[in-house]
Amino acid sequence: MQRLLLAIVFLAAPALCLADAGDTRVVEVWQCTIKEGKTADEVAAHNAKWLAFVRQTNADINSYGMERVVGESGSFMFADIYPDLQTWGAVKSALDSEAGEAFDQGFGELLDCNSNQLYKSTQH
Repeated sequence: MQRLLLAIVFLAAPALCLADAGDTRVVEVWQCTIKEGKTADEVAAHNAKWLAFVRQTNADINSYGMERVVGESGSFMFADIYPDLQTWGAVKSALDSEAGEAFDQGFGELLDCNSNQLYKSTQH
């Protein structure tokens, strides 16, 4: 019985390590200002189309739009969540296409983005 239990523990250990590795994500954060005459709803609608496009490279991509509740109004942030750097790179390559450039142009009509950062995120 002890041998069976030991065998199960040794067989399960690699699976547990793989599960732990899944708790790490790559997060790209964009800081933007919504252009005059444009709305957060327009930004969200365009971002939903962008997300559908980039999910063609990997379904495990998420995007969050964030508006300030307190402080300077009109500022807007995106947090785009990728499972790994390879997926982030694949999305950047897809955005170099004609369709991808059209999304960038659409965002340019809605927002002025002055910075972005790329983070490695680990769930605690």
